[in-house]
Amino acid sequence: MFETLGEGMAQRERNVRKEEDGLHDLDTVLISRSELLERLAGSVLRCSLLKVNEKELLRLERVLHTSKVPEVAKMARCVMRYARTRAAVKRRVEEKAFVNLTGGPAGCAAVTRLRGELQGAGLGHLLRVTSGPLLRASEGDTLTHMPLATASAYKIVSDATEEAWRRANADPADPDPELDLAGAATPRWGNHTWRRLADKVARATRLQTAVSETDIDLFFGWNEAELRKKMSLHYAGRSDRERRAAVTSML
Repeated sequence: MFETLGEGMAQRERNVRKEEDGLHDLDTVLISRSELLERLAGSVLRCSLLKVNEKELLRLERVLHTSKVPEVAKMARCVMRYARTRAAVKRRVEEKAFVNLTGGPAGCAAVTRLRGELQGAGLGHLLRVTSGPLLRASEGDTLTHMPLATASAYKIVSDATEEAWRRANADPADPDPELDLAGAATPRWGNHTWRRLADKVARATRLQTAVSETDIDLFFGWNEAELRKKMSLHYAGRSDRERRAAVTSML
């Protein structure tokens, strides 16, 4: 089992338990919160699309379809849909112009082999190995290595909320006391509903989670025009995985 502690405390506990247990294996794996998040996410082979041209995209497509890594060949068509869509983005290009090709635990064979195949095709300058997403998007019944986007969750979240409302109000004599429809006959759901609720909870619990108002604004995309004037702050917030996870840890 995992036991999550702060950075310094986790290291001190490791040292104490090593002294106490000698060479015996430990039942509990002591790690810090950031280490736990990194282990859960694993690593991915990422291809930058910032300055990619059509010839390079065609080479990428050919390598993916003919890769000796079974998962890569299977997901080639899906990955290329992401690649072409993201290569054409016009807004927030630095954040979106990439595609994760494959992934797994740190140092996994799939990443190493595919990287070699792409380097052999002259695409090595576009590649880097980085932390994978904590929430992964799906393609049918298969998980991709791309991060889950708000838009991709819209329908299932809306349908699930509608079903929850229906069940909670199945008995007309015992309606859901927590839901105020403000005079409407039926509720109207949307991702913005949950975004606002999550923001409200994040602000109410920020003393427990030790996040700032700026962390919350960065996470939920509020005040972007103002925050974009401070680009180093913006990207620092986006890259801090542990802090982003803490924002919604009390939901």
